[in-house]
Formats: sequence, structure tokens, C-alpha cells
Amino acid sequence: MIKSGEPHPWLVPLYRRVAVTAVCAGWLAFETIQQEALWLLLASLSTGYALWNFFLSDTYRKPAKDD
Repeated sequence: MIKSGEPHPWLVPLYRRVAVTAVCAGWLAFETIQQEALWLLLASLSTGYALWNFFLSDTYRKPAKDD
């Protein structure tokens, strides 16, 4: 079981996190064109969460090696 604050093992490789974020950003672009308020909000929130959790929060940063 994954504890809170630990990275999910499937998302540890960078290319998977980039792919998930790109899908969310593509969905956001699509909803921006469609201008459907609820789905635009959901796409914005999911893209923002992916950016924060995968790249800005240091959850997936490799631990420094101790000498």
C-alpha cells in the first residue's frame, strides 16, 4: 500500500509523468476551444494538479545519495 506523500511506482519514470501531463494539457486545449464551463474547470484543475504533483512538489525527486 502506498503511504501518503510517497510517489506512485508507476509514475516514477519521467516519460510517464510527462505523458500524463501532456494528455491533461491536450484535454485543456480541447475544452478551451469548446468553452464548456464545467469540463474546462475540470481540465484546468487536473492539468494544474499534474504540474504541481509531478514537477513542482518534489514528490518524485530522486533522493540525494549520502556519502
